[in-house]
Amino acid sequence: MAAGSHRDAAVRASARAPRRRARGGVLRLRRQRRGDGQRHGSRAVSRRRAAELVAVPPRISVFPKCWFDELTEGRRSFVAWIRDAARLGGEGVEHYDGFFRSLADADVDPIARALEETGQVTSMICFSPDFTHPDAEERRRQVDRQKAAIDLTVRLGARHCRTLSGQRYPGLTRQEGIARTLDGIRRSLEYAERRGVVLCMENHYKDGRWRHPEFAQPEDVFLEIVEQIDSPSFGVQYDPSNAVVGGYDPVGFLEKVRHRVVTMHASDRYLAPGATMEDLREADGAAGYAAVLRHGETGTGMNDYDAIFRLRDSPVRRISESQACAVLWSVRRWSMTYAPPAPVPAVAVPTAPPVQSARPIVEKSVRLTSLDAFRGATMLFMASEILRIPAIVRYYPDSGVARFLANTLDHREWVGCAPWDLIQPAFMFMVGVALPFSLASRRARGQRFPRMFAHSVYRAFLLIALGIFLRSQNHPQTYFTFEDVLTQIGLGYVALFLLAWTSPRVQWAAAAAILVAYWAAFALYPLPAPGFDTTTVGVPANWPHHLSGFAQHWDKNTNFAAAADQWFLNLFPREKPFVYNGGGYLTLNFVPSLATMIFGLLAGGLLKSDHAGMDKVRQLAIWGVLGLAIGAALHALGVCPIVKRIWTPSWTLFSTGWVLLFLAGWYYVVDLRGYRRWTFPLLVVGMNSIAMYVLVHVGSDYTMQSFRIHLGSALFNAAGPAFRPVFLGAATLLVFWTILWWMYRRRLFVRI
Repeated sequence: MAAGSHRDAAVRASARAPRRRARGGVLRLRRQRRGDGQRHGSRAVSRRRAAELVAVPPRISVFPKCWFDELTEGRRSFVAWIRDAARLGGEGVEHYDGFFRSLADADVDPIARALEETGQVTSMICFSPDFTHPDAEERRRQVDRQKAAIDLTVRLGARHCRTLSGQRYPGLTRQEGIARTLDGIRRSLEYAERRGVVLCMENHYKDGRWRHPEFAQPEDVFLEIVEQIDSPSFGVQYDPSNAVVGGYDPVGFLEKVRHRVVTMHASDRYLAPGATMEDLREADGAAGYAAVLRHGETGTGMNDYDAIFRLRDSPVRRISESQACAVLWSVRRWSMTYAPPAPVPAVAVPTAPPVQSARPIVEKSVRLTSLDAFRGATMLFMASEILRIPAIVRYYPDSGVARFLANTLDHREWVGCAPWDLIQPAFMFMVGVALPFSLASRRARGQRFPRMFAHSVYRAFLLIALGIFLRSQNHPQTYFTFEDVLTQIGLGYVALFLLAWTSPRVQWAAAAAILVAYWAAFALYPLPAPGFDTTTVGVPANWPHHLSGFAQHWDKNTNFAAAADQWFLNLFPREKPFVYNGGGYLTLNFVPSLATMIFGLLAGGLLKSDHAGMDKVRQLAIWGVLGLAIGAALHALGVCPIVKRIWTPSWTLFSTGWVLLFLAGWYYVVDLRGYRRWTFPLLVVGMNSIAMYVLVHVGSDYTMQSFRIHLGSALFNAAGPAFRPVFLGAATLLVFWTILWWMYRRRLFVRI
């Protein structure tokens, strides 16, 4: 049925209703025919609730539907949104559980303070339990999470907490789904009654994190569930838009549940151009939901709210026409929630303080701003290679600044560490950090292990293939080499994925075993015979970085992994036989760099946990200091030199120590202190890091050549030939950033 026909039905229903002036459409309906509740079950509760609700005026709260993705992914500050909401003129704010990183004090207390400072109240916590899950243990966990949502409701001074049925899993029968839903709600309801909270079941469409539609979306299923729950602490959260997308008359649906309604949404959803109602009813996952529905100003969507709410003279109409709200809407559109207060449950409200639970409501995939910003800074640092800053020292050999820059922005020839050497460890470390969040997102969407494992294999293959493709530029045939950062990630990614399903203890043990075994492989490999001509492997005899003593086992191109490459790389078709890598880089570097990613995996698990924010910072800092100390000690004691080019175990620990300290700083400044505005240029890059990597490798020469052709050389030579590459490279990076900004604005992200 088209949206227009629903609107016509709503108008007809409005025309038939007596024009009695009430303060809210829902209250008018209750006052007009409250006796009708007897026909729908729960007669005593219906009469009592209808009588109580007649006496209370409606209250208006706001909900950030247009900022939903930004808030759930952590790209917009929750506190900042609450302060913006205060300017809308509403009386409260409705929260979605996905807006919270966790229930730890460090994450909830700033929200409570912001609400208090702005004089707002929390109207409802929107939680999405999956009570119909096939696994009984998971259903028990969903009840625990619903209870945690109830705790949060009390903690923020709210009275309402949303509940749902769950997903409409394939093969789930009507009777079985209803039984599971009733069991989950009743077990949660016992806890809600003790806490003085009203559970509000919504006629929902589909949670954005779910793969399947709402089980109780059909009207008859929803009504059957609601009618079997007789409690003053249970009611209906009605959304007319959800009735529309389910194929039902929103006014007719409302007539059937009005005796149980305690809160109501005034959603502004409308169909995207070219979309149909059938597109919304496809059970193909959350992507279709996000792609087809849009949000605009209240009253311009698929519902006629004059017919549903009769709000021509109500606070909603005044708020929507107020100047403050109009100004905000002109910048970014908002959604509003119509929420009359629920009746006081017929139970005693506990006087004990709220439970300070640190348990997460759901397994969320919150996207920390600090991670994207740190990744963006790493990528920009890597891309700045095209500025050719170290070359300035050739023009100013006596300049201390030029020497400092050359020393900072170039790799060490062999032993040691420069800031430039930390780019690849940081990038690979962040792969591990992101994995716990990614898996949580996929699990929340209902994906099972086999599907996720297949995706990890697919991703590993694409990363390896992309790395080989980029390395093959300017070669007459495919150049099979595996030391590129993308191929290194790809070679270890499947193992990293499997380790992500294990405990932290197993992950620590795996990282330690990898480093010890890799150290032993080099230490036990025989040294070259006395008098060996190192020029045959590309190393001059007078090279100043030759190692001596036990450290010779990690010398350039005469070590265990170099010998492995002389066999392995010659298995592929080549222009000429492989003998050595000019920089000393090795395919087997992926083994110890897997340990780097495992350390990132551990850090990501810590950041995703419910520990207090400062505890996370301290733990990251402790790990960082230990990594630096152990790596430096192994080097100083002669056990293993710090060599980035062959990723020695001491380098793995030393570089990871630095990256952990950097991450602790970024997390503290950006996520804990909330200084996010300045990170936007970095976020644009960090959220499209693969695209930036490809642009730099494929597009740099072409872009710089285009500048020279169309703008000439005089502009870039303005400060002399020493700075010509700097200006030319900066202009190229600006072009690349602008491309990524364009992609960011259109939500185009290259993900593998």
